[in-house]
Amino acid sequence: MRKGFGLRSLRAWLAPLVLAPLVLAGCRGHHHGNMTEAELAERMEDVAEYALDHVDATEQQTAQVNAVLRGAAPELVAFRREHRELSAKLRTELAKDKLDRAQLEVLRQEGLDLADRASARAGQALLDAAEKLNAEQRRKLTEKWAKHHQ
Repeated sequence: MRKGFGLRSLRAWLAPLVLAPLVLAGCRGHHHGNMTEAELAERMEDVAEYALDHVDATEQQTAQVNAVLRGAAPELVAFRREHRELSAKLRTELAKDKLDRAQLEVLRQEGLDLADRASARAGQALLDAAEKLNAEQRRKLTEKWAKHHQ
């Protein structure tokens, strides 16, 4: 029985390409896709300050969290650039008369690697920022987060 390129394979192949920019951006909406490092840092700081106001973070805590976000912005922008390049390669491959499954697998693996690196960096920034808050502040933020996603 021949193994097909089924829906499950397609999902596994496309997931990193679709999810990576959402993980990387730290912002919503397609119009935020071409931000510079400074614009992305400012956007992330705005979102963080809104959340930090909810937990009565001090000015020092807010400044420390913002420094973490500014430090992550260059890498996040670089990941987004890599994602766009990978997406362009994918579109090129899919538009060919004959699909090259081996090349598509290479692109899938590159997408997985990109998503893994981006996720690791985002996780590092999240932990670095979380360490600037006390346990009660983190608890309040996670409760707000849970309510927002219900």
